Amino acid sequence: MKQGIFRYQRWRWAVGMALAGWWGTGLAPAQDIVLEEVRLGLHGSGDVYQMRNDPPTDLISLPPRWYRDNQGHEKVDPGCFLQGSVLRVVYRITNNTGMPLGCVITVSLAETLRGGPMPECLWEESYGTPEDPRPYPAYNYVDLPAWPDYIVPLRLAFHFTFYLRKGGRWQWVGHQDGIIENFTVLGPPQAPMDRPWIQVLRISCDWMRHTSTELSAQRQLTKRMFGVRYDAVGKAYAKDDKAVWNYDPGGAYYSCNWTWSPPGAPDGDIIEDEYDLPQWLTDSNSGQDKQWGQCTDVSGLWVIMATSVGGARKIQLINKPLSGESFEYNPCFWAGRTTQGRKTCPPLLPFGYHQVGWADVYDAAICFPDSQVYIDWDDKNHDGIIDPDPASGEWADKAQLATGTAWDDYVQLLKKSGTMRRYANPTLSVSYPP
Repeated sequence: MKQGIFRYQRWRWAVGMALAGWWGTGLAPAQDIVLEEVRLGLHGSGDVYQMRNDPPTDLISLPPRWYRDNQGHEKVDPGCFLQGSVLRVVYRITNNTGMPLGCVITVSLAETLRGGPMPECLWEESYGTPEDPRPYPAYNYVDLPAWPDYIVPLRLAFHFTFYLRKGGRWQWVGHQDGIIENFTVLGPPQAPMDRPWIQVLRISCDWMRHTSTELSAQRQLTKRMFGVRYDAVGKAYAKDDKAVWNYDPGGAYYSCNWTWSPPGAPDGDIIEDEYDLPQWLTDSNSGQDKQWGQCTDVSGLWVIMATSVGGARKIQLINKPLSGESFEYNPCFWAGRTTQGRKTCPPLLPFGYHQVGWADVYDAAICFPDSQVYIDWDDKNHDGIIDPDPASGEWADKAQLATGTAWDDYVQLLKKSGTMRRYANPTLSVSYPP
């Protein structure tokens, strides 16, 4: 990892050392040179998307930037860009010295690691040298190296060193640095996250990190929510402590705030499901603590995360609640409970309805058939059905998550008997803090 800029120290020009350095040159006090704004903009192909701040009732202004407000306080408007965008940094400096100003600029891009070590540097570039700084305002921008072409949370760090021209040479007078938080996504975020919450992007870009297509991102999201981890030889295991949910079909916790049509008719059509996203973010410590939830909670959160990075996904309601339709299900493991030997839900009652993520089936709540240890996610025939072990012909040690599984194959995996049909795609909405 490169050092220096990644110490992220905030230097104040007015502190004693800076003042001593400034006055020692006989040039100008610190307040005569002020970095006012550093903003990120497109310089070719790409796109930038507007986000919601914390609280999410506030929209974050575009373009993404670091800047000083009217009181001189440092502020940041984070950015959300299409993968592979071509970007440049544009800067604005106040120079009240009456002398020529030059800058040496270092810009670096690092991945943000949630709760982990210092960020990993993707690249670091310098523009200008102490002997030949970039003159300002003749140059007020720098073009950046390639932006990541995959989903990832990022930190763009910059460091400006200022020089004034006196006596035929450049003399150092001060410096300033800062950070702009950024996210790279697959495409335009979709409803209900068409203006994605920044609290959600910090989670979703971490859970789908380094994926570059809808299919790979949504498969990884499903596995991440179920708690899949890989060992040294690449075998996948369900780790209960890594699951996002303890799956519990006994009751909804954050979802099932249904809107029926006609209004007040619980036997009518379900046209909307409102998700209590603020409460989940609070209860789960922004996705770091496992919560209890049923299929509506699991699938609703899956859609929220998928749409925040540009996936056009919906919830799929299976069977009509209160209709009397039901189905018994095959032995299966539930998210967060695979090591407890629970293959079916005591007292083994049928499901009156179920809900999954849709455009083909993504189910982060259940894996099937049952597996004591090893889970094979490969689906080598790409038919959504797990394959028998070639040596024994048995299914005993393999299982499959529905990660883009065709509807008919999913029914074959889940249903033991009864009725199981696609009923509707209710609109998923999110509640906002009061």
